[in-house]
Amino acid sequence: MEKPKLEKFWSPSRGNGLRALASLRPGELLFRSEPLAYTVCKESLGVVCERCLCRYGANLLTCVCPGM
Repeated sequence: MEKPKLEKFWSPSRGNGLRALASLRPGELLFRSEPLAYTVCKESLGVVCERCLCRYGANLLTCVCPGM
């Protein structure tokens, strides 16, 4: 397991915060997590299923993805 690069802290004057525990390089990944929510952009409405994000078939109007 990698050593943590960030720590959460609380400041009486500013509230909750994050600070680096080591030097960081530009573009370095600091945190990864599963999404809590998502939405379909306007350009994809009617092209992808709003529940599972799979693309619709040629003439299908409903999702045909497994498990749905």
